[in-house]
Amino acid sequence: MTYSAYIKGRSDPVGRIVCEDGPVTPMITLWNDEVELKRQVLYLGHSSKRHPNSGLIGKHGTARTLFRVLAANENEGEGMKMGILALARAGKKVFYRTNRERWEWILWSYDEGSEKTLAVKFLETKKKAKGTTVTVYGVSIRDICIENYLFLSPPLKDDVLSTSHGEILIGSAHRHKIFDNGIYVETRSVGDQALVYGINFQSSIGIETGRDRNSLVNSESAAEIIYQIWDELITKDHKAATDRYLKLLNEHEASFDVFDAKDLVQEPVAMKLLARMREEMGSETFFYCSDKCDSRVCLA
Repeated sequence: MTYSAYIKGRSDPVGRIVCEDGPVTPMITLWNDEVELKRQVLYLGHSSKRHPNSGLIGKHGTARTLFRVLAANENEGEGMKMGILALARAGKKVFYRTNRERWEWILWSYDEGSEKTLAVKFLETKKKAKGTTVTVYGVSIRDICIENYLFLSPPLKDDVLSTSHGEILIGSAHRHKIFDNGIYVETRSVGDQALVYGINFQSSIGIETGRDRNSLVNSESAAEIIYQIWDELITKDHKAATDRYLKLLNEHEASFDVFDAKDLVQEPVAMKLLARMREEMGSETFFYCSDKCDSRVCLA
């Protein structure tokens, strides 16, 4: 099974994931075009980051580590180290081919009986590699939770409300889920700040996730960005989005979808929401907002 990645303006792929179930050992190969790694990415060392299952780093296990490996570049040596270390602890074999070198990742120590740390063996190759290829032996497509990666398992077009700030995922398969640049972060389906719809934040927005990428660090800033997504949709007179946001305010006031809406909604959006409510309720209806500390009633 092969997954290819493309960018606008280019017909050939910029990356590829190939999953093979070999007769003896399954393997996954990841290739990035125009990515050449230099040895300065190898400033490694011991990791104190542990999971109760020592084969896993982060709660998503092998799948998450594979994509950390795929995303490796000169600015992400730490993420690369964590992903490969988790795979090595689980007994998997990881090889890189980049520039004119083949890198074999191993667990190694100076002394017999000492705790092993991540190390690399280098082997020069005659032919320069095109881009960077990563091969992981001992894993297969079954080790990847495809549904946790929107670029591998994209939602239907009608199930996505897209903006420059991110996406509202309205399909049942992605409800309650938070994604960052298409990669699953967490599910909020119960309790305070539960989500009704799903959210996919754009990478350029700068959402902070935990060290394991399994939770949002700052819910308030995330709520602001969620509002900006709705704001952009409503401002552009997206009728379906306007109706959905009104329903959230009326029926799911405590949800994370409209967290802090009373402080975030700006007048232009409020006027559009009011106009839509008047369309639905009729011209004979008036609306007011009440304040428990104020006996006045504000008519709209």
